[in-house]
Amino acid sequence: VAVCLAIERIAGKQPRIKWVNDLYLGDQKICGILTEAVTNFETGAIESVVVGIGVNFRGNASLLPEELRTKAGFLLPDETVSITRNQLAAEIMNQLCSLCDTMETRSFLPEYRRRSMTLGEKIRFLRNNQWFEATAIDIDQNGGLIVTRTDGTRETLNSGEISIRRLETS
Repeated sequence: VAVCLAIERIAGKQPRIKWVNDLYLGDQKICGILTEAVTNFETGAIESVVVGIGVNFRGNASLLPEELRTKAGFLLPDETVSITRNQLAAEIMNQLCSLCDTMETRSFLPEYRRRSMTLGEKIRFLRNNQWFEATAIDIDQNGGLIVTRTDGTRETLNSGEISIRRLETS
């Protein structure tokens, strides 16, 4: 959510979130985010969080390997604008610091849901070396993806990769 807000403020674009931490403009991934929490072994409390954010800032898709040209994109493809990487990085930090204050209350979750490109979509996910198809129906209070499998089983995914299976239109 923080990176989405920063991109909107600096570049005027509205990326969508693919659960859990990828950002897309249209059908192209422009950002990946990795997080790692350090917890206190005795209390279980989070002591610190390391966040890695990779934004495809500016570039030309024709220079990407052929297999990535339709999947990966750029925040500013071939655009002549005065936005700098430093401006975007500073705004991301500002937004992250603002949202850190809402971690306990989870008040950012409605905004996460609103920006989700996953909710309501048919997805595939891997569990115990087996692929399952499901529909993404909600995000729980801990950021887990609540899904209903094709057999009606409801479960919550807490980590892993999903693929969105858009229905073919005739």
